[in-house]
Amino acid sequence: MPSVNASNRNIRPPGDRSRPELRTLASSLGPRPAIGGAGARAAVIAMVRDEIQIIEPWLDHALSLFDQVLVADHRSTDGTLEVLLDRERGSDRLTVYRYIEREFRKEQVISLLRSEAVRLGRFDWLFFLDPDEFLPFRDKQEFTDVLDSADGEDFLHFRWRNCYPDPSASEGVSSFGFRQVRPSKVGKLAISRMAAEDPDILVPIGAHSVTHRVEGPRMGKEVGEIYHFPARSPEQAWRKTLVGTLNRLTVLQAESSSPIHWHYPEALRKLARGDEPDILPLIVHDYGEVKPVSPSGTGDWVRSEFESCSFAFAGLPADESPKPLDDRQGVPGNAAPMSLAQAMNDSVCLELSRRIVAMNDTSGVVPVGDLELTLDRTIRQRANFDERAFAKLPDEAAPGLTMEAVVSAVQASFWDVRHPVASAWSEHVPFLFSLFALLKPRCYVELGVHRGASFLSACQAVASLELETTCVAVDNWVGDAHAGYHDATVFREFTEDLKQYQGFAGYIRAEFSKAVGNFDDGSIDLLHIDGFHSASAVRRDYETWKRKLSRRGVILFHDVNEYRMDFGVWRFWRELRDEFPYIEFGHGHGLGVLVVGEDSPLRTDAPDLPAPASSPMIRDLLQVFFGSVGQLSLQMSNYRASQNDLEAKLSLAREEAAQLSHRVHALERSVEAYRESLSWKLTAPLRGLRTAIRRPG
Repeated sequence: MPSVNASNRNIRPPGDRSRPELRTLASSLGPRPAIGGAGARAAVIAMVRDEIQIIEPWLDHALSLFDQVLVADHRSTDGTLEVLLDRERGSDRLTVYRYIEREFRKEQVISLLRSEAVRLGRFDWLFFLDPDEFLPFRDKQEFTDVLDSADGEDFLHFRWRNCYPDPSASEGVSSFGFRQVRPSKVGKLAISRMAAEDPDILVPIGAHSVTHRVEGPRMGKEVGEIYHFPARSPEQAWRKTLVGTLNRLTVLQAESSSPIHWHYPEALRKLARGDEPDILPLIVHDYGEVKPVSPSGTGDWVRSEFESCSFAFAGLPADESPKPLDDRQGVPGNAAPMSLAQAMNDSVCLELSRRIVAMNDTSGVVPVGDLELTLDRTIRQRANFDERAFAKLPDEAAPGLTMEAVVSAVQASFWDVRHPVASAWSEHVPFLFSLFALLKPRCYVELGVHRGASFLSACQAVASLELETTCVAVDNWVGDAHAGYHDATVFREFTEDLKQYQGFAGYIRAEFSKAVGNFDDGSIDLLHIDGFHSASAVRRDYETWKRKLSRRGVILFHDVNEYRMDFGVWRFWRELRDEFPYIEFGHGHGLGVLVVGEDSPLRTDAPDLPAPASSPMIRDLLQVFFGSVGQLSLQMSNYRASQNDLEAKLSLAREEAAQLSHRVHALERSVEAYRESLSWKLTAPLRGLRTAIRRPG
């Protein structure tokens, strides 16, 4: 379970130096008092995204039943968040949180809110609902009567009853619609306050089951149903079909046993043929269950599987005159589907198709400890700087360039590389160590990070030198035609390595042109441009970001000595380098160092040095020195990688040998036991006779 300070309403993000006033605010806030009253109290946790058609009726329903409602909004863009915040202002039982990460980490977010619900302490039972799930109770008293009847239980089970509203209604929940004749095998669990406080009780994604860390799966007492609306209009059903299929295609490491909604492929086949399938019942039928084949989708099948009904939920009006199924025009849910081209114009589908091209799976599990709850009720990864603003740096003079500083910088170039990531940047890491020792930048920004060879080395330098430096990695972690497209393991491994530097380092996961808005002019001392390597792309990056540099600003350009394909950094570098003092390296695909800031130490004349660092004489000396040290560092990293590989193979061989030895000893013991057995002794004469027969003569 994540850690939340019990004396504060929220916790302060580590390393956030930009908001010192939050400490005072945090100390003034305490846990809310528990609600009094008869009957069992209940709380509900939900995670929503773009649910504008259904969020208001769901809130009406939830606030009619629950004493505490905690909702995390996941980057909604359709007005859902605004509705939630408006309703929060009018209710002391609704608390809204913002989850700003791109990845869908529902299990981790719900776990974080579970700890918050426990801290607030306003429930006897904790529910986990989605905005398409409604409890079929007419009022709170009926609801609490059911909860009171479960005294002594720790887990309650509510089976899904899959439904869809009248297709002629707007996309939401109407008072009339259709429900599946039989309840689903799938359902939702509610857990007691005691179970919610137990860190060994795990609630997997979806809350369809519960598991004890030691004892395994636990069953809940079946006490009722949940009306589930997985698709609420033909258009939404088509979007859900496409989104669900595309999401499955992007899951690179999905286990074969994980549930796949069986109806998606059939719906897509109908879409491709231009049929007009009964899309709503097709999607809703047995939603969440694994099926080998799909039904035909004919009207007879719909009438046999669904029945018309009125929906009467607490907080929502009921229609007492449901329309018979046969009175509708055609079969319910029958609607002309969107064409594939129309469907792919949906913004969500476009985003997912881009992920498929990039093979960028973002469904991997991230530990709960990677998420934090900030004072403004934002849920994010600790290193996420997506919404952080970087102010202009003070016009302070940089440390002078002295012989002592140069010696310290030379010594830094011989450090062991903690993160020997295979990269075209590897040969420049020693120079980067020295550069940080000389410049002592207050803010370092890297455009184009990939696996983090240079960025993690920069973080190592900051930690080793104990600098007051903020390091910001900017990338979309999708890749490009030059660096290659990659899956989400690249980003996950990078953020895993970043944990040890989370006090001063983080990332902005966005395109460069969007991330630039986080920075004021004059807010960056050291900028590393290593994005798409065409001449036009690097020019655009330079012109977009150069005004963000401080008076001490320096820019690094990688691949200034790379001429293959359409790499054009070298061409732009040659046009630009004569405008400012510069240092250039030809090894490791080339590195250009452009001294833009007028107050940079690389421009100053040190009294005990023969020339500025950017003078031709010093440039030649630096090339010879760092070219040699860079190659030596790369060879050492390769040697250590080979040594680690050999040690791993040796360890595996030792384990296999130990297992074989154990088996041999076990067999020897079995043979010895058999020889000591009665049957072995009784058959001794027969073995002697067989031996005598085999002897020659």
